[in-house]
Amino acid sequence: MPFKPRTKEFIPTVIKLSREDLFYWGRILEIHPDSCRFLSQFEMFKDRIIALSFEINGAEIEDLRGNIQKTARDSEGYFVYEMFLTDETQKSKIRNILLDVLS
Repeated sequence: MPFKPRTKEFIPTVIKLSREDLFYWGRILEIHPDSCRFLSQFEMFKDRIIALSFEINGAEIEDLRGNIQKTARDSEGYFVYEMFLTDETQKSKIRNILLDVLS
């Protein structure tokens, strides 16, 4: 799956809804070892299980799984989501990548 280059403002991401073969796009605004905040023009609902795929610091992350815990709509009409990660192995991988970025 090709990724667009990262900009200073956001990380492009592909969003996959669980149990569906549909893909959507979004932008990661913040990423932490146990959560992620992103926006999309596509509406999704709280407690929805999703997977994000993106590139960060040269590492490709495929199907980072979590569930949506918070939703809001910004002034430009985009949906802003907070997702909590559910897989401990993936949390550890994100933590290590973020430590590399910060060092």
